[in-house]
Amino acid sequence: RYATGQSYTTLARRAIRILPGAEPAWLTVHRTASPATTARPVFEIILDASGSMLKRDRGEPRIEIARRALTRLVDETLPVDARIALRVFCHIEANSCRTDLVIPMTPHDRSAARKALAGIEAKNLAKTPIGASLAKVGDDLAGADGPVNVVLVTDGEETCDGHPAAAIAELRNQGYDVQVNIVGFAIDDVMLK
Repeated sequence: RYATGQSYTTLARRAIRILPGAEPAWLTVHRTASPATTARPVFEIILDASGSMLKRDRGEPRIEIARRALTRLVDETLPVDARIALRVFCHIEANSCRTDLVIPMTPHDRSAARKALAGIEAKNLAKTPIGASLAKVGDDLAGADGPVNVVLVTDGEETCDGHPAAAIAELRNQGYDVQVNIVGFAIDDVMLK
């Protein structure tokens, strides 16, 4: 696979065949057929639906901008052979650090992803559990092989006493080849501290 070094997005793929060299006469080789295994790309989208996502940027609610961008991502950008998961935080109850897996890891179904994204509404007064959401990625993607791409869309800082950087480090300690991409509204580096 030819993949970008930053996002691990596969730009091109081509099967190769490796042939053994000549074997010495004294060596006996027993070959068994083994199926070719190709890791399918894995993406987890994490969406902030806290109250601050109701604020407007250029006259439009941030949650609407995020939904539109993520819909384009699932419709036009993610590979058709990808497996995806969708996690949303703070969209169900106020004054909560709740984070929910809306779409468990599954083969990419554009229609189901669009429908799930369309149904997400930001909840006023809800908190921002970035660390807790990132900590759940390992469970969400259990059994995933190959690179894992996390796309986190938020406009706020961690407000639930979580530690986003520690959660990412723990995913790597668990053996995940993870790349976390943060798309933010009016945020800076303090979010990951």
